[in-house]
Amino acid sequence: MANFVKNIITIAGNEQEIKALFYMVGSSISRFDFEQVIQSKVFQSGQLVEVFKLMYVRLTRWGTTGNAQDIVIDGNVITFVTLKHPPHRVLQELAELFPDLEINHKWADECIGINCGEITYYRGNTYIIQADLFSQEAYALYTDCWGKSDKLETDKAGRQQLSDKLIQLVI
Repeated sequence: MANFVKNIITIAGNEQEIKALFYMVGSSISRFDFEQVIQSKVFQSGQLVEVFKLMYVRLTRWGTTGNAQDIVIDGNVITFVTLKHPPHRVLQELAELFPDLEINHKWADECIGINCGEITYYRGNTYIIQADLFSQEAYALYTDCWGKSDKLETDKAGRQQLSDKLIQLVI
């Protein structure tokens, strides 16, 4: 079963540059098309390589195997899902192309408490927060990206934890 990663990109800065970024990433097939940032198509003897090689090429070039899905754009915020991994390389490239924009990227795996973090790119600097597994920070990032879940409970001290029901299912 594939795991999805929810990604939230918030862009701040000069409105003209933000419009230029949105224009660049848009295409006839998507409002946020990774192909517009980093090409993944590879030609071999005039033919596109088979699907698995293409997925590998995308993983190495984009940081994820497929393009953005379920895209929602609200002002300067882009929300979308990817398969298994966030598209770090795509966002690094955008940050290099638009260094005066502040690009903040939050992501969280649909599996609560793993594969989540936050990166901010601004003027050549990268600020990274990689949440520890099953930490309060990981739960907060999950909630920011996916919303509240009945699989998370709050204990008497106000700390979030996985629900006992979920833990019993795993055991």
